[in-house]
Amino acid sequence: MAQTQTAKQKSAEQKRAIMHRTQKWPLSLTKEQESLLYRISDGLREYYNLALEWQYQQYTAYKEAKSNDERQKDVKGFLTAFDCYTRFKDEQRPADESAGLFRAKIPTNWVLETFRQVEGAFKSFFELRKKGDVDARSPKICSEDRFQVILGALGASFRLKGGMVQLAPRSFGGTLCFKVAHYQMEQLQSALRFAKFTIARSDSWLKRPGHLTLSLAYEIEQPITQDFDPDTAVYVALGASSIGVVSPHGEVVIPFRRSDISLKPHLEALSVRTRQLVAEDKLAKGSGKHEELSLAWRFLFRHLGEQQQMNRRRVVANGLLRTEVERPLSKAERRFKCKHGYGLQSSTKTVASGHGIHFVVTELVVRSKPGKLADASKPERGGSLGANWAAQNTGSLAYLVSWLKEKAKEHGGSVRRMAFSGEVPSTLLGDEKKIFVAKALRDQFLRAPESATLL
Repeated sequence: MAQTQTAKQKSAEQKRAIMHRTQKWPLSLTKEQESLLYRISDGLREYYNLALEWQYQQYTAYKEAKSNDERQKDVKGFLTAFDCYTRFKDEQRPADESAGLFRAKIPTNWVLETFRQVEGAFKSFFELRKKGDVDARSPKICSEDRFQVILGALGASFRLKGGMVQLAPRSFGGTLCFKVAHYQMEQLQSALRFAKFTIARSDSWLKRPGHLTLSLAYEIEQPITQDFDPDTAVYVALGASSIGVVSPHGEVVIPFRRSDISLKPHLEALSVRTRQLVAEDKLAKGSGKHEELSLAWRFLFRHLGEQQQMNRRRVVANGLLRTEVERPLSKAERRFKCKHGYGLQSSTKTVASGHGIHFVVTELVVRSKPGKLADASKPERGGSLGANWAAQNTGSLAYLVSWLKEKAKEHGGSVRRMAFSGEVPSTLLGDEKKIFVAKALRDQFLRAPESATLL
């Protein structure tokens, strides 16, 4: 009986849920490594375009069969990645090797991942056409001015050992060997399995400045969810400019960095400048002014995305989640311990931050605001909700809740969503209003916890 229970326990442990995570960091490359990676990207771009040519041939045959009412099951709209891979190994690879081309050295599983990109592009195209999107365009060839992303799966062409990532040692020796950043290495210690790596460029256009980054996708074991206690849970009132938090560890209002407010003067000034140059016919494509304005627009939109990412990290990872971190003692703390005879049994201390691991958040409320992007009175906004309704919440609140859910899982926590049904006094403004809603949400949840939805 005991042996049977042990077997069942082992089976249950094997079936435990896993979580997919990704670590990304910029690469510090030598000239030889950089040159080699760009040559590999160029070879994969050629294979991408070759697979695209095969897809168009198949699509042409599919359209001809459809126009002639030929009901042939063998004629399909697009080739799968393995169809392209089979044709590649049988025809193209031997031809490249006999011709002595550089791209013949590229590992085959990297080529397969490139074929999967082509397959995904055609699948998306067909799905859009099936849904009636007449404007859906078929995939285009990859230009020589673009960096082709390098993708690969774990195997002989990808190794992680001793804090170093080594790519394709059989094809390129030890040239493509990169050190893993310290923080990322700490996170990768808990990996059960590595899935794929990705080498991409910050700006895919080669004519623009950019740097290469390496991403590793891996799997970790999902911790067992801890019991939910309503009295120790964290209650969060969401808002466009800030969130109110009420927990046993205190009450606080965490402000957002509103990029739509801080960048608005710059965007308006840039828009006026662009319209002025267009009216004066001084913005010819390829001119110095055209390139200068293009760089300014790209900088502002990149800054917009970075601020949204900073909000998620700062609010979720540093503000909400309750974590304990080992930190070294400062010089003053070490002197104090030695002076008062406490000794230095440990040179570190445990510092706790955040509020908890179980959360109850308010449901996102879509409101129509006169004169704003979500103004329902404007017919071009698409009805009662408005095409840009999320803009009133800076467009990232829903993603922030999703990110909170995933990070809470890593600590054995959970996130519940509940519609707030109370009334807020009109006399309350700013931080007082957020704290009031968070407290009212807690009272409402304690009265009827079954009305909340587990995310």
